[in-house]
Amino acid sequence: MPKDFAGRSSASTRKRKRKTPRRVSPKQRVLFHGPSFAIGALVGTAIVILAAYGPDLLQNPHQNVATSEPANVESKPTMTFDFPDMLKNSQVNPDPEPY
Repeated sequence: MPKDFAGRSSASTRKRKRKTPRRVSPKQRVLFHGPSFAIGALVGTAIVILAAYGPDLLQNPHQNVATSEPANVESKPTMTFDFPDMLKNSQVNPDPEPY
């Protein structure tokens, strides 16, 4: 069966040579690239700061943190911790038999 080669040019009928990837010697490899590290550190810092302070800024955008004062200081309940008193007044009897 005959083939129609009318649509092909002579340049496309030749096989194209593949460009072999250039091999990098171990001496040429860069293990630490300073600019990439610096950009990554800056982007990471920005993400952490936005994650830490972003929700507070979005909740109260008009409230100034420096001038905010508590409205009722007297209405705060006082907390008392009984554990230090219980610890001072108690006596512990160790049982050395299991050891």
